Amino acid sequence: MLTPYLEKLILCGKAAYNTLSIGGSQKTIYNVAKDRFIIITDITIFNHLDFRGGFELTDQQFNDYMAQNMLTQLSVFSDRSYNNFIVRNEFNFETKGQNWHVLPKGHTKFDTYLIHNTDISFTWIKSADMKANLGDTEPLSTARPFPFDYGKIGQVNQQVVLTNDVAGTPGYSINQAGNTYPLPNLVTTNQLQFPVNAVTTLNNCDLAFQYPVANIGFVEVFEEIGNISATL
Repeated sequence: MLTPYLEKLILCGKAAYNTLSIGGSQKTIYNVAKDRFIIITDITIFNHLDFRGGFELTDQQFNDYMAQNMLTQLSVFSDRSYNNFIVRNEFNFETKGQNWHVLPKGHTKFDTYLIHNTDISFTWIKSADMKANLGDTEPLSTARPFPFDYGKIGQVNQQVVLTNDVAGTPGYSINQAGNTYPLPNLVTTNQLQFPVNAVTTLNNCDLAFQYPVANIGFVEVFEEIGNISATL
């Protein structure tokens, strides 16, 4: 997202708009030059497959495949910030007898304003299986009573809430700082963020349709971030 102020910096020669292509692996590092900082203004993620073997799937294989590959998570972080983006992959489907042919299509674009002044990591993972559990919202959480919301523990007209837990990490939540912490006998998530583990790792990066790719648009400002006020 190019703001008028960023456009002014570019036109005055104090910044430049650049693009970066990432993908082809599970992780990409972009090195930010010394005495500069960048603002990521847009991210375009192209849908992909992460599938081992051929493209002909039985009905059961198709269901298992969709559960594991429907979502892709891109994590963008440096010393300054940590952001996660979830993309629901789109596919073209064709049938051949009892089998499915699956091919990716389309893309998803995010308009962003992510500031980084140190090296940036772009990490790709696929979705983990989810398991549903019955639980209730904690009493100190934000909630309104039914019928406006599901309510919370101790509130009148409290409703049972169907919560989700990322399979493989029961009893843990990942907070906005990217840290995990144990939850008090609750199965829920603070936010939908898949952990990097054997289940979510991209294993099939040997062919073009088996790894994710993305275009990153960013503005590089020719100043240290603490001195930018001097150029206003």
